[in-house]
Amino acid sequence: MDNNLKSIIIDMDEVMADTMGGMINWYRAEGYDGTIDYSKMPGGSWIKGFPEQHQAMVRSHLFDRGFFRNLPVMKDSVEVIRELNKKYRVYIVSAAMEFPNSLHDKLEWLNEHFSFLTWHQFVFCGNKSIVH
Repeated sequence: MDNNLKSIIIDMDEVMADTMGGMINWYRAEGYDGTIDYSKMPGGSWIKGFPEQHQAMVRSHLFDRGFFRNLPVMKDSVEVIRELNKKYRVYIVSAAMEFPNSLHDKLEWLNEHFSFLTWHQFVFCGNKSIVH
């Protein structure tokens, strides 16, 4: 990697991986038909958009092995990040400690969908605020 390039950090969830869409798909596949209120989902608090009686169940699914491994890819993200990776030092930063199974899941997901990136470009942390 060229050290003269400027660096870019990219979040994974809701930028590369459609976490909310994956959860909605799972919720529907499990047979739940509660109304999802998208107006209650701004600022990364999308669990609040699910019916109140299902929010704890939805949150607990984030701890399940395989949830983060099977997320849909955000539209155009592969192509855009591939092009950015040619012009910048790209680092993918994702909080992965709160949901321990997500660490392995996210690494496998990145290796499958973004195989042009290397493990040197992945930063899994507990709090993304430490990354500048």
